[in-house]
Parts: sequence; structure tokens; C-alpha cells
Amino acid sequence: MTMNPTTSKTTNPHLRVTALVLLAIALLFTTPNAVAGEAQFSASGSWGPNAPVTDWSAPGGTWAFSFVLPNPTTVFDGGMNDLVTTSIASYSYSFNGSPVNIPAADVIFFPLADAGGFEIDFIAGGSDTTNGFACSPSMPCSFDVFGDQFYTGGLPLITLQPAAATAVDFNYTASIIAGGFDPSGTGSVSSLTVSSVPEPATLSLLAVGALGTIARRRKP
Repeated sequence: MTMNPTTSKTTNPHLRVTALVLLAIALLFTTPNAVAGEAQFSASGSWGPNAPVTDWSAPGGTWAFSFVLPNPTTVFDGGMNDLVTTSIASYSYSFNGSPVNIPAADVIFFPLADAGGFEIDFIAGGSDTTNGFACSPSMPCSFDVFGDQFYTGGLPLITLQPAAATAVDFNYTASIIAGGFDPSGTGSVSSLTVSSVPEPATLSLLAVGALGTIARRRKP
């Protein structure tokens, strides 16, 4: 008896799963930047009565930001212990719940000897009404975070790590008010987290593991 191949064809589930596993492995070894990790910085808080009036701040307002950096991240010497990186991704900032669509130019990390923390700089767009200048390459505006040291290592490569933040400022207005360097800032921090972003390689491995589980469940 001759069987019609269009009606008698069957699919082997084990062959189908094997093909999916091979596809996931291929993605694992062809994904770019599979070695480097990333760190996401997310924070929020509020401004105090002495906060400057800028596109990012004002007395009694609220703030929030988020950005991603490679981890480890390459830095260059900005002078006076400044460790500068321009490798910023997925940056966002909101003031009183509304987005401020001004891109960040760089992030500068400071050692504990310089009050720790970091600074986000802006050079295109935005102004500081209280201190009387517009942001520019010669006079960047800065969101300043004071606290612990957010990195280990040094030039030219640092490893980012979670740390505590004690206060924030904008354009070091607290220093101007106090007549000297003042890390107490003009704003408070409600939360600040530094979390690892899953690498492409890790996601591929998770896919392989999930497919392996499916294969085991489908065994007769």
C-alpha cells in the first residue's frame, strides 16, 4: 500500500527542540559585546528650599534619573581626581514627574577624598537661573551626587559598585551659599540603586536552559 506523504507526515518533537537549542547556542556565540556587563543607575528624591531654579531643579520639586554604563567602564583623567566617562546609554531625567529631554554629556566619578559620589554633566540646552548661566561646553551644568565611592580600581578602567548617596545638588549651589565646599547639597535622596543589567550572553544561556527544560518535559 502506498501512503500519501502529505497525510502521513509526523514531526518528531525531540528534533524540533534540538533545532531550537542549536539556534540559541548560535545566538550565544554571534551576539556582539557578550563579554562586557552593564550597570544601571536609578535614583529619585526631592529638592530642598535652597535648591537653585534650573531646568532640572527648584525648591520643593522632585527629581528622578536613570542611566546605564558599561561595567567595567573606561574612564579618562578629567583632572583633580575626576574619572570621566561618556559611555552613557538609556539616560532619562524627570523633574516634577515630567521628562527633561536634555542629553547627558558625561558622568564623572569621585573618590571618597572628594566627597565620593558622581556628577552628571550637561553642555547642550538648559540653564541655571539662580546662578545666572546657560549650559555650554565651557560652563557645563551638573547634577551632583554626594556619598560613598561608586567604583573600585582606577585609570583607565573602573568597576562600578553599589554605594550610598547622602545628598544631591545642582551646579554646587550649596557651595556657593556656604562660601565653600559643602557636600550637604540642596536636595535629598529617597532611593539610589546600582543594579546589573543582564548581558546578551547571559540571556542566551537562560534561553538554552529554558529549552533544555522543555526537552526534558517532552521526553516520553
